[in-house]
Amino acid sequence: MDNFDWTSFTKRIAIKSSLSEIYGAWTIATNLEKWFLESVIFHSTEGNLLEPTTPVEGGVRYDWYWYLDSAPMHGEILNANGKDFLQFTFEGSTIVDVRLSTHDEYVIVETTAPRYPSRQLFQAVHPIGLFKWLGFLSAQFKVHL
Repeated sequence: MDNFDWTSFTKRIAIKSSLSEIYGAWTIATNLEKWFLESVIFHSTEGNLLEPTTPVEGGVRYDWYWYLDSAPMHGEILNANGKDFLQFTFEGSTIVDVRLSTHDEYVIVETTAPRYPSRQLFQAVHPIGLFKWLGFLSAQFKVHL
């Protein structure tokens, strides 16, 4: 395992849907609450609450509330191009990229943690943490979209 790149990993899934529907599933609070989180609050760059049906853009801060956990996870949307790319912070300094592309009638969702903060942290959470979380997300997409 010494030759494995512990600083990055990618998970892909093909979903029979439209690009706009999948993009909206990641970028609109009410849609995230359908398949992923109990509650989502987005704050504009000025600190104002965004309407739950407003798509996010870069600079927006978020509060994600997981099921059975009253403490929110805070983070930031770093980049959202309105079509096929989203980048956000996760659990502090971890950056997650979500890239969408099409293949026939499928949307390919590619989720990457391209710059994991440290090998030790990645090795600690990878087997039971973020990588499995991305697998869970893949299954949730299939069920709810």
